[in-house]
Amino acid sequence: MKILVVSDSHGDTAFLEKALACTRSADILVHLGDGADDLDLLREYTGKMLVYQCCGNMDFHNPRFSERCIFPAGGVTVFATHGHLYGVKSGLTHLYYAAKEKNAALCLFGHTHMKHAEIWNGMCVLNPGSVRCGDYAVVTIENSEIKYELKQI
Repeated sequence: MKILVVSDSHGDTAFLEKALACTRSADILVHLGDGADDLDLLREYTGKMLVYQCCGNMDFHNPRFSERCIFPAGGVTVFATHGHLYGVKSGLTHLYYAAKEKNAALCLFGHTHMKHAEIWNGMCVLNPGSVRCGDYAVVTIENSEIKYELKQI
């Protein structure tokens, strides 16, 4: 199972389009907010990917998007959110416990525009950075083992 993770496109679809073009083999696409509706312009690139779009603080509570997406992938639970509701610019503790409460093995967040990846008490906590700056991530899950790559276009 391959997951393409993007965040913070803020209406600039150039790098988002390139990330989608580079990762057409992904099974799932997650946009972590602040430009989640930018994917609407690029549906031809998403193909058969299952798409999750989270609501960021700049998405103005678009009712089409959820503040958090919780879904199964490759035998694990994924918790995805923009991050602003969990104060991620001040630390990740609140976010970690929210994901742990949902039994997540993978926690995805954005908002800070800074790439981040760590394993925290067995949970992979990952921020792909801002796709508007060319940053994105690819997560591969096989037999419940999570591997990730932080990439830049």
